[in-house]
Amino acid sequence: MIEVVGQSLGQYKVMELIGTGGMARVYKGYQSSLARFVAIKAISSHVDNERDNTFLQRFTTEARVIARLTHPNIVPVHDYGEDKGWAFIVMEYIAGGTLRDRIVRADQQRQRLDLAPTLERRGAPGCETRQHAAAHRGPPVALGLRHRGDP
Repeated sequence: MIEVVGQSLGQYKVMELIGTGGMARVYKGYQSSLARFVAIKAISSHVDNERDNTFLQRFTTEARVIARLTHPNIVPVHDYGEDKGWAFIVMEYIAGGTLRDRIVRADQQRQRLDLAPTLERRGAPGCETRQHAAAHRGPPVALGLRHRGDP
């Protein structure tokens, strides 16, 4: 996959890679028109075979489904686009790291990490329905954490 750090996707300047998953990469970006940082989830939009086409369709569906959801614990989608061979979803940037980061840090410090009460309290009611379940296929460790440490 060609790296896009330092380039622009649409109106967004891609600043740094902050995560990777099975389907996409997530970058920290900057939207100069609104003077704010954003998260940019991107996949290659080049379709060479049926599998690539399926990934692209799922990615587009993910953007549309999440954009319709409104809940304090779901990161809002600001934009979707395709540019320079990339399909991308632009979301709120959450600067607190990921659940994976928190798990690794607790393990390194030999601390117990009890997130069950927090995750139960912060859950998004209704997101287990079939129409919304297809939106996020990534692992739960992809959950973003806010500065104060809450998911």
